[in-house]
Amino acid sequence: LRGDLGDSLRDGRPVGSVVAEALPWTIVLNGCAILLIYGLAVPFGLLGAMAPGSAFDRLGSGVLLALYSLPSFAAALLLQEVFSVRLGLLPLQGTASAGAMASLSGATIDRLRHLVLPTICLALMGWAFVARYARAAFRAVAGNNFIAVVRSKGLSRRSAARHVVANTAVSLLTHVAAILPGLVGGSVIVEQVFSWPGLGRLYLSSIEGRDYPVVLGLTLLSAMAVLGGQFLVDLLYMAADPKVRDQLLGTEAGA
Repeated sequence: LRGDLGDSLRDGRPVGSVVAEALPWTIVLNGCAILLIYGLAVPFGLLGAMAPGSAFDRLGSGVLLALYSLPSFAAALLLQEVFSVRLGLLPLQGTASAGAMASLSGATIDRLRHLVLPTICLALMGWAFVARYARAAFRAVAGNNFIAVVRSKGLSRRSAARHVVANTAVSLLTHVAAILPGLVGGSVIVEQVFSWPGLGRLYLSSIEGRDYPVVLGLTLLSAMAVLGGQFLVDLLYMAADPKVRDQLLGTEAGA
C-alpha cells in the first residue's frame, strides 16, 4: 500500500529502483509492437474482407495461420539468422552498437535499428490474431444492407471501405486489452533472446538468481498493467461509441 516492494536480494537496492531502470525499455518495445500490429493488421483484414475468396484472401489466411502458430523463440532465431547473420542488415542483439554514440542522430538511428527485430518478433502473434479478427469483423459489416445501399447510390469502393472501418473501430479497440497479456508474456522471451534490458529479461534473471522480492514486484506490476490496459480500453470504448456512453451515464443518473 505504501509502494515499498522491499529490497533486491542481489544488490540491496529498492525493488522500485530496479524495476524503474528496466520499465522504459519494455514500454518502448510494447508500444512499438502495438503500433505495428494495428498498422498492418487493420489494412490487411480490410483488404481480405472487401475481396472474400480471392487469391489474396486465401493466401493471407494461410500466412496468418502460420504466423499465429509460430513460437516467439523460433521467430526470434529465424529473424536473427536471416537479417543479422546472413544479410547483415540489422543488429543481432542489444540496444546500441559500439562507436554509434558519437552524435545524436547516429545514436537515434542506431537505437531504432536495434529496435526493429524485437518489435517485429513481438508483434507477429498479435498481428496474426488482430488481422484474423479484423477480417471477420470487416466481412460481417461489409455484408450489411447499408453497405449495399451506399454502393448502389454510386459510392466508391474506397468510400464504402471507410464506412466499414468506422463501424468496426469500436470492436477493434476491445482487442487491445486481449493482446496485452500476450505482449507482456511474449516480451519475456523476446527480451532474453535479443538481450533487450527490459522487464522480461529482468524477470528471468531474477528467477535464476532467486531474487524473490524483484520477482514478486514484477508479477504485481504485470497484473496491474493488464488490468490497467483493460480499464483504459473500457474508457476508449465509451469515448468511441456515443450510444454506450449515453446508456452508461443514463443508467448512473437513473440509479
